[in-house]
Amino acid sequence: MGTDVDGTFYWDIDTLGFIAVAAVFTAPYAVAAQVALHGRPLRVVAGVAIALVWLLFWLPASAPFKRGARIYLLKPNRYADVYEDAASRHWLQRRPARA
Repeated sequence: MGTDVDGTFYWDIDTLGFIAVAAVFTAPYAVAAQVALHGRPLRVVAGVAIALVWLLFWLPASAPFKRGARIYLLKPNRYADVYEDAASRHWLQRRPARA
């Protein structure tokens, strides 16, 4: 979503594109879930459809079980050395105020 200068929200092309792509990939799974769960509440069918999309589409696409694949729940900070390395401390020291 985007925001105008006056604070009004609007749908930008990125958001509309994401919704369109998500609908295209979710629709077949939603139909399969509706057929398999005939007579169930809509929230159950929607939950199953979303779970199917994650399991059958995104999980294989992201290859989390591929040899050498690493998944970081907390991604390491590549700037951590700036704070720990003595050679970088001159960048972080406070300068005296100019008069």
